[in-house]
Amino acid sequence: KAITRYKWEKDYQSISEKERQVMEHLNIDVPEEPDVDYEIRAAITTFYYASRSRSYLSGMTVIPLPIGVKDITNVVEAHPVYVDREVLDACVFAIDDEFMSESQKSSDKAQ
Repeated sequence: KAITRYKWEKDYQSISEKERQVMEHLNIDVPEEPDVDYEIRAAITTFYYASRSRSYLSGMTVIPLPIGVKDITNVVEAHPVYVDREVLDACVFAIDDEFMSESQKSSDKAQ
């Protein structure tokens, strides 16, 4: 559920009502907003905070490195969440895997 919500926020949250109407008129599917609960919101927020300290490998191209347990720990120490740590880690890593996949796809397209 956290990945579904993350993808929806990334792709559709910033769409204006007018853009939504145009998409519907063109028969472009506009998915309904997925449900969100405390655990999902906490996982996505933790991912965004941890991403702010993400390391990158630079050379011919800049490649983002995966988020680590230490990155999540640093976020949780500054912004405590009331979610089981194993569940939180699993959700953040799943969202990060999605981010890394998207990043790889855009890197491949750029080359």
